[in-house]
Amino acid sequence: MVFRYSKNWQNCETKKRVKYDSFDLESEKFPFDQVVKTCKLDDHYELIRGEFGGYEWGKQLSIYKKDGKIFFVLVEGASEGWSYTERYYCDRDENLIQLLENEADGGEEVKGPGKATPLDPAKPRIQDNIAQHLSDVNFVLTGK
Repeated sequence: MVFRYSKNWQNCETKKRVKYDSFDLESEKFPFDQVVKTCKLDDHYELIRGEFGGYEWGKQLSIYKKDGKIFFVLVEGASEGWSYTERYYCDRDENLIQLLENEADGGEEVKGPGKATPLDPAKPRIQDNIAQHLSDVNFVLTGK
């Protein structure tokens, strides 16, 4: 069961935090809002939706949970002339069972579900595979 994003969902909380980013280490840093919205969809389902950006890049992250466990993650991102999607599918124990990735160059739109990517046997857990994305969420929610 996948829920479509809706601004009308009840039981949602939005947090925002500013992160500074620049072209390179010696350039002026500019502020970028990082936003995370958490929604309790019903007694079983929860959605964590993040919007993150920096100097010439951005991504949207959707983490779907059932009974507190991640079952699906969607990442949609872009930077200068390049866009991508990542779809992570998990079993009931939060082990990654499939990863589909897709990308497009030259400002084209990413189309289709993507290509299956071989899984790393050293990283069976979804948390290991989306560690950077979870770090972005934690930065907004906890400041760490």
